[in-house]
Amino acid sequence: MSEEKRKKIGNISILAVLFLIIAMSWVKHFVYEATTPYGTLLTGAALGIAFLCYVDLKKAFRDPFFYLMILADILTLINLFVIHSDKGALLTVVDLLLVMYLAGKMTINRKQMLMVCVVELFFFFYWTVTPKGYYQGFNINYGGLVLLTGLMFGMLLIEKIKQEKKWNYMWIVQCILMLIGFKIISYYLSRCALIGAAVFTILILIPKKFWIKIAGKVFFCIMSIGLTIGTIPFSVFLVWLGTMREQIDTKILYKSILSGREEVWAELWGVFLKSPITGIGSSYKLHVVDLEGTFEVHSGLLDILFVHGPVVFAIVICFLLILLFKLRESMAEDEVSKYAGAAVFSMLATSFFENYFIVPPFLILFLLLFAIVNMRDQAHRIDCNISEKQL
Repeated sequence: MSEEKRKKIGNISILAVLFLIIAMSWVKHFVYEATTPYGTLLTGAALGIAFLCYVDLKKAFRDPFFYLMILADILTLINLFVIHSDKGALLTVVDLLLVMYLAGKMTINRKQMLMVCVVELFFFFYWTVTPKGYYQGFNINYGGLVLLTGLMFGMLLIEKIKQEKKWNYMWIVQCILMLIGFKIISYYLSRCALIGAAVFTILILIPKKFWIKIAGKVFFCIMSIGLTIGTIPFSVFLVWLGTMREQIDTKILYKSILSGREEVWAELWGVFLKSPITGIGSSYKLHVVDLEGTFEVHSGLLDILFVHGPVVFAIVICFLLILLFKLRESMAEDEVSKYAGAAVFSMLATSFFENYFIVPPFLILFLLLFAIVNMRDQAHRIDCNISEKQL
């Protein structure tokens, strides 16, 4: 089988599972509750197929990052027996590492990109016209994540059309969509999604040529490190802020800036520091009021650190930072890539407050943002090869 056909099969597996999970998760809440435990398993199956389609195993055995991925998976597997983590925790790490390993290799074609963007934009309006949230059983923050994702892919769609058709007036449509996005996310009272939308807006407004300059390179480096490793000092700061709860009365969207995450993180940091090597596992049950008996970290990368320990966390950060640093050049040369890169950073910023990018279907969409950037890189390589042949 040709390489092109294998990659096509890999893409079809990813898109088929993405649309299946979206159908199960974003239409009816009772369907979401019944099927959400199978999301990581379905995602893992699709990513496994894509891995076999995109990766030459002979080359993989000479790739140090392949062995890093395997090491993290083995450590996570050991945790199942040492600290009695749930089986789903293993799949979370395996899926996340497969996504990051494929993120530099996977590409999608124009039709596939447009299809994903159209579906995402459809659900943005679906959740806008028929608000879910508490009204239909969904958590308001989850609703905010659905809306934010749909908004960003919708903006990507419009930008793609604007660049291809040279319809410069499409910026008006983008402004209208952004205004609707901020309005409906505010209506859901989803502050984490609102922060993500703000990050996305700021980054798409920065001229792409800025990333070439020294100041742009420095800013990009700080942003990449801040939105990954920065999750640790941020959580510690919020825990410290929680000790002054009685003196703080600042509210955003009718809710205190201390929304309860500081209590969760304070408890989890206390437990984690007693088992700093292995992590605490996913079977731990919180004692925080209103969340007693459950386990929810409310932070994507902190979830990896607390549940799986510092070694797995360090490997994930290593993969992420390498991927992020590669984005700068693409964002500096292409508007569509800039929008996709802005969406990646927006998802990371939002994940300071929710698991978001590490869980399905958002994890697959996180991968597809890198695949969209790779479209531009692949087209550039093809153009260079054609030029060389003509010479």
